Amino acid sequence: MGQVHSCGSTSEHRQAVDQTLAALRARGFLAAVAGAARGIAAMAALVHSEAGQRELFGPTATTDPTASSTQELDQCLQQASFVAVTVNKYVVLLTEQAYTGVWTSLFGSSLVSPQLSPGAVDAWDALADSQLLAAAAVTLVDSPDVFTLPPDRTLPRNVVCNRVQDACRYAGISMYYMQATQGALHSAGGSEGQQLAVGLLRAMRHVAVRRLQVALLDQQAAHAGMGAALQGEDEGEEERDGQGQQAAQADGWTGSSGTWWFAREEARQRRLLGVGPGACNKGRVRDMQAPCMTGDELEDYYCHIVHGTLGTWGGVVASAEVPAGPPPLLVARLAARAAEALVRLCRGEGLGGAYGKAPEWQFAKAEVGSFGANAL
Repeated sequence: MGQVHSCGSTSEHRQAVDQTLAALRARGFLAAVAGAARGIAAMAALVHSEAGQRELFGPTATTDPTASSTQELDQCLQQASFVAVTVNKYVVLLTEQAYTGVWTSLFGSSLVSPQLSPGAVDAWDALADSQLLAAAAVTLVDSPDVFTLPPDRTLPRNVVCNRVQDACRYAGISMYYMQATQGALHSAGGSEGQQLAVGLLRAMRHVAVRRLQVALLDQQAAHAGMGAALQGEDEGEEERDGQGQQAAQADGWTGSSGTWWFAREEARQRRLLGVGPGACNKGRVRDMQAPCMTGDELEDYYCHIVHGTLGTWGGVVASAEVPAGPPPLLVARLAARAAEALVRLCRGEGLGGAYGKAPEWQFAKAEVGSFGANAL
């Protein structure tokens, strides 16, 4: 696709770009990518499990780091993380273009009687029907915990962490575009727009997406130095409030705080995994595994998380068409924690300095900040 874009600006090249984009948005292709992503995630989970390793390699085949079976396992884990990055980046491409199509057709031409273009409707319908968003979420929330590998397996562990962190950022962006599209449809009104909004909500409330939304909020809290689980997420607290995880599951909501290995490991090690070498400039996160991520890039990421999670949970009543969102008490607890995390990060109290000493205050300045503030 990059080669197509680099060909020039003639009509023939523009046609080639349009044909390539149309192929990438085709319903059959989206469904095929979703199926492949789920299959690779399932294979990685299988070969990472003890039972799977015994079945594939024998009882002791993966104890020797030089054994071919160990190398095959490491390659499988790295390939699965590469798929997670690629698929989530692909979803960003799709959601950005689909959002642009909705916004342009509603607000870019006639403000008197805005109408959704057929292309804008079809782009979102195809994405929602393919369940690609859920498949992309699966590649993250069901990814194998590489910190259960022996200590000498540093290469696959570092590679996977780098890619998981990148995939998280892409997931946050795509969720943000979906939330922004919902906001545009709500502002424009109309039966067609509301029907499309229902389809987006169904896609966003798939069980895998729900789990990822909670996991990303957990990661934000971990980066703020608050741990990766809601305070009181234990049996005693659940029994006292009577509206904890059991009530959430009774309402059709699944996804428990503090269960995703990546956010939990960042909280345990008190550092951001996969974002940054030791010699970084002022205002950049410090780590040992990947190029630096600037403070404003982190701020963008956390804005995307808040809007793509809390921003999609309010104002919609569950029905036969729209699955239930999280219970109000859970939303309130997650929102309160997210607000505290943002404050801590802007004060420079996050892991590794996070935003640095000069935050950009991206969340407060965001165009849709009022919507996110309402969620908080």
